[in-house]
Amino acid sequence: MPSLIVNQHGIPLFMNTHSGNASDKNTILEGIKSLKSVLRPESKVYYAADSSFYTDNNIQNIGRSLWISRVPATITEAKELIASNMNLQTLKSDERYSFYRTFVEYGGIKQKWVLLLSHKMKEKKEQTLRMKLDREVEKAEKSFKKLKGENFFCEEDALKAAEKWIADFPSVSLEKVDVKSTKKRKSGKRGRP
Repeated sequence: MPSLIVNQHGIPLFMNTHSGNASDKNTILEGIKSLKSVLRPESKVYYAADSSFYTDNNIQNIGRSLWISRVPATITEAKELIASNMNLQTLKSDERYSFYRTFVEYGGIKQKWVLLLSHKMKEKKEQTLRMKLDREVEKAEKSFKKLKGENFFCEEDALKAAEKWIADFPSVSLEKVDVKSTKKRKSGKRGRP
């Protein structure tokens, strides 16, 4: 598996091959260290890497270098930030995006995190969610119609079936469950119902 480091113009600066089993988390740091060893110490270099770079070990070992990486959404601090109610600001250069900036200490390193929201992507995700919810409601309505048409031996069986239906459709809620008792004659039999 090759690892390739390029400059801002896409020109390759460093390349190495690794075993297919090698971890990206390790090979990215190895590549950055190799590149740093051939650069002049006064060179102002920004290292940009994908989220596999972002580990405690890597950000501690990169030293005082300037780096940019996507923070994995699996990190607790990132989950909390995404779930929080923050005041997003519209990006002045492109109104299709909003952002939120905060300072965090992670892995013992102080960092600036920027949460970026694409309004177009948000609309697309909301539309997908609406379509999924519509399909689920339609499926629930069909199932509920079938449940209403069923006959049960006793009230307890009917309530168990209702509980199962509620568990099968957690995104749909019922205000109340009513059970209606009816008496039926056995087919072809005379006498009391």
